Amino acid sequence: MIANCEVVQPTRQNHKLLTFDQHLFVYRVLQNVSKYHIQYERSYMTTAMSVRLPKELARQLDGVARETERSRSFVIQKALEAYLEQYADLQIALDRLHDKSDPIVSWKDLRRSLGV
Repeated sequence: MIANCEVVQPTRQNHKLLTFDQHLFVYRVLQNVSKYHIQYERSYMTTAMSVRLPKELARQLDGVARETERSRSFVIQKALEAYLEQYADLQIALDRLHDKSDPIVSWKDLRRSLGV
């Protein structure tokens, strides 16, 4: 439950504010991420890294960190985790695509097997 929500009239300065539904979604996601992050930090040592970013990307990162009330480091870590997970999925798909023993099913056969 979110308490003390304030309805803000859009102005030129705050036109990029999140809607109530967006705030609620971010709040729920961050609740779950916080639980995971605490467990994650307890089980793994962290490593300091230095990264150079274009100014525009750094500005966007600062905006996301500010809107979610998280550190830049946290946002970068979550983005990197998501990227690596997607990259792993891509590698699996490419491996299956190039695997000669993996049968290729035509669209027609797939529809027939699904009864569509």
